[in-house]
Amino acid sequence: MLKIREVHCKRWFLSDWIAGITLYPFIFYNTQHRAYKDEDTFVAMRFHEFVHVKQVQDLGWFRFYTSYLYQSLRFGYENNKYEVEAYRKEREFIFNGFVEPNKQY
Repeated sequence: MLKIREVHCKRWFLSDWIAGITLYPFIFYNTQHRAYKDEDTFVAMRFHEFVHVKQVQDLGWFRFYTSYLYQSLRFGYENNKYEVEAYRKEREFIFNGFVEPNKQY
């Protein structure tokens, strides 16, 4: 298993609307995004990205990223089954009291 590397970078690398992205074994965080500015929000975002790490580990790099791309093109980002799972688990993480539930994510 590869060691996960978390990289904090400015918006020149990530689009303004991308808070974080997992390109296994790296997770890139956009330090200019509003989600990065608040500790609870960042913890929830970080949890979301680690759901993607688990998805890659379960399916393998090639299978995950080809399937992720297919899901995004066919169904859109919001209906991509990998994003649906990550956001569901992120909400459960918040609901279980790990971060403040009334923040704007």
